[in-house]
Amino acid sequence: IFDKISAESRRVSGTIQGNVEVIRGIKNIANKDQYFADVLKINKDVNQHKLRISMTADGQVKLNAVHKFNPSELYNLGNEGRSQLFSSIGPATVTTPNVSTRVVPSVNAVTGYIDGEEEPSFLVGIHPGEIIQIGSLLIRVSSSGAENISLMLENLSQEVYANLMTVAFNLLSKLLPEEIAKLRLLSPDEDLIFQIVKFVFNYLRHQRPLGEATDNDNGIVVILKEFFQNGVVRQDTILKLKDNLINWMNAEIDERRRLYPNKILIRCQTCDGVRYA
Repeated sequence: IFDKISAESRRVSGTIQGNVEVIRGIKNIANKDQYFADVLKINKDVNQHKLRISMTADGQVKLNAVHKFNPSELYNLGNEGRSQLFSSIGPATVTTPNVSTRVVPSVNAVTGYIDGEEEPSFLVGIHPGEIIQIGSLLIRVSSSGAENISLMLENLSQEVYANLMTVAFNLLSKLLPEEIAKLRLLSPDEDLIFQIVKFVFNYLRHQRPLGEATDNDNGIVVILKEFFQNGVVRQDTILKLKDNLINWMNAEIDERRRLYPNKILIRCQTCDGVRYA
């Protein structure tokens, strides 16, 4: 039942915002067992009346993305009371496609650190137009970047998505200004956060920072576990990932030098970034 209501939350609000609402909603549910038990008990009536049910950020449920209720209150109405209420609400009018309810086994979502307790925790959800602080950086999230991330990660479960974004933000916090300048040089039209998330996503799908994959690995879920220890991010593994990113950037820049030998390399005196003209 969790898959159903979380998928509807993503359909209504988009993958990124929907996942954020589900994460916040779970944190705000006092008795999770009772909550999901009540939702399960009313699920048959919800289906019979062709309603859509989603989770809200304050730990309630919404019917047809409009009417908010506590699931225990809906259950306590009884069959007749629910039937009258659900009939008055009417069937859902769906204008956007369903999203995947596939859930991948995952490690717990975390935002802490092993080293440096004074460092800030990072958000696992991002909002278009928002300015967020990552380490010492202030970064504006573009609408195109948020949309591209949403499309790229749309088939991931809530927790895998949250963990991947946590790794990406930790990686971004480790980059120096000149390293960010090199990354922007390679793809000047792409959102910076999208560039980092895309690198992490592709890296997790094809490689692992602490050795070769084994026959019983379950995709990126097992690889993600290497980035966490006792509920916090392993900074040594983040630094290994950064080394891979830097090596990839340098290789790409060298390849462009080879392909375009007549281009002049211009180095910024302020941030030590480079561009070709």
